[in-house]
Amino acid sequence: LEAIAQTKDEFPLKGIVHLWSLETDVWELATTQELTCRSILNLLQATPALLKLPPLWLVTQGVMGTGDEGTSLVSNAAETPGDRTTNMQPQQALLWGLGKVITMEYPGLDCRCLDLDPNASEEETLKVLVEEVVRHPVSKGNVSTNTENQIRYRQGARQVARLTQAKLETDTKLVLENQSSYLITGGLGGVGWEIAKFLVQQGARNLVLIGRNAPSETATESIQQLEKAGANVSVLLGDVSKEKDMVDIFQHIQTSLPPLKGVIHAAGVIDDGLLQQMSWQQFTKVTAPKVEGTWNLHKLTKDIPLDFFVCFSSITSVLGNPGQGNYAAANAFMDGITQYRRHLGLPGLSINWGGWANVGMAARMEAQQQSRLQSQGFQSIQPEQGLQAFEEVLAGNQAQIAVFPVDWPQFLTQFGSMTPALLSDLASQFDLQAQTNHGPKLREFLEELKRTTQEQRQRLIIDYLVSTVAKILRRSKTDLPDPEEGFFNLGMDSLMAVDLSRRIQADLGISLSSTSTFEYPNIQSLADYLEELIPSSYDPQAESETPEVTINSEDILSGISQLSENEMEQALDEALSELDLLL
Repeated sequence: LEAIAQTKDEFPLKGIVHLWSLETDVWELATTQELTCRSILNLLQATPALLKLPPLWLVTQGVMGTGDEGTSLVSNAAETPGDRTTNMQPQQALLWGLGKVITMEYPGLDCRCLDLDPNASEEETLKVLVEEVVRHPVSKGNVSTNTENQIRYRQGARQVARLTQAKLETDTKLVLENQSSYLITGGLGGVGWEIAKFLVQQGARNLVLIGRNAPSETATESIQQLEKAGANVSVLLGDVSKEKDMVDIFQHIQTSLPPLKGVIHAAGVIDDGLLQQMSWQQFTKVTAPKVEGTWNLHKLTKDIPLDFFVCFSSITSVLGNPGQGNYAAANAFMDGITQYRRHLGLPGLSINWGGWANVGMAARMEAQQQSRLQSQGFQSIQPEQGLQAFEEVLAGNQAQIAVFPVDWPQFLTQFGSMTPALLSDLASQFDLQAQTNHGPKLREFLEELKRTTQEQRQRLIIDYLVSTVAKILRRSKTDLPDPEEGFFNLGMDSLMAVDLSRRIQADLGISLSSTSTFEYPNIQSLADYLEELIPSSYDPQAESETPEVTINSEDILSGISQLSENEMEQALDEALSELDLLL
């Protein structure tokens, strides 16, 4: 990238297509994570060498099923190392989780996830890939006017992701067998412990709680209370990410306990940080229990007739969250495995939980992090609400479902006029402009910038930044009297700084690098920088104008069926060259 940056005038970099995931295998998870996540981490950390970030396509093939895994099962499907009977590659889901955080941490980067049809021919696959790359329109102010960034192709159809409200059965009560065993990883504390108590209330009499450390004195007393209620609680120590530990535990269950009928994987750790500074050790520390751990549980239970196999995933893999790229990738793998199991005819459910109140990771979250999430509209799940939701989703037939309380209008307003395509159907249900008056105020602000002198422009930009920073910090504008005081002295952390960049881009329609708020570390210096970026002449119609570009992909791909592999690569190079002329 440094070499490319040095020749940017003669050979500008117009796009990056990441294809390493196509070389991965779910049976080789260490190599898979290196090829997918580590390669992207290296790429992102090299981007300061570039003046601006080019569009990035994260390409997968078969990471998702046919789309009906939540409503039907495919039985009698074989599964052995190297077998491709299912045509699903759940390990590639890591990239989809990571991509959602990249979009948030790098507001100036147009990052798109594209899942190709695993059943398509090479000719069809290359044609789709080229069409998606050239479909990318000329951007307005380096902000793409094509907002679809989660795309898959199946049977020639282009499908895009949308988050919709689920309908659950509310009159179904969970009844568990007293002659069966139920296993919970992470069952000695947090949400896992709340679930353990709930299972006993629903009739479970044989629990297997797995943890890496012996239970505390408080946990031991709680276990004794369950035993007094008639439960047989087996506490087995082991690391779910280590295959040998789990093999030993399953051998114990098979020889000493009633038949295993349910698995709940609630183990996990967090170690947050921006991708720009994240080490590979920090990344894999978080992925281990959810990637290797989930795969170990799948392998050891695929021949056991379970009633349920539940992964406790996170809303982070659905919506993203700055500072949690490792966590989002790990949970996305969980989401992929449950769809994979459904495709194999096995039970599988991934619940993308929001934060639970007073228990688990949310209880250990710093006050500043909690404040940031609350300012975005997220609310905590009360334990009784979470248990009721768990019972309802377990009775359903979805492979993946998200459970999180949120104030949608408050959450959506952070995106300004740039609502993510994933949330567009939900956003259409609310009159956000009427509730926030964001659109008219923003237009008035930009029009006023057009009419004023340079000195007045800077004052308006400073006022805008003071107001925006105050909202992020949840403080009054009067608390920020000195525009030269550093953001971090004001109480901002690195995640809030990224949030500030995102809001500025959404409000003003300009592109900012992920490091802008670090390079211009106070309101005054950032205002000076923004004044150079904001057009001095504002055209209110420009926001809705999208340049139309017509490219005949058939011309690019003509004769492709007769091409060799090397010639196909050359054809793709030529297609990207045509794109280069347009961007």
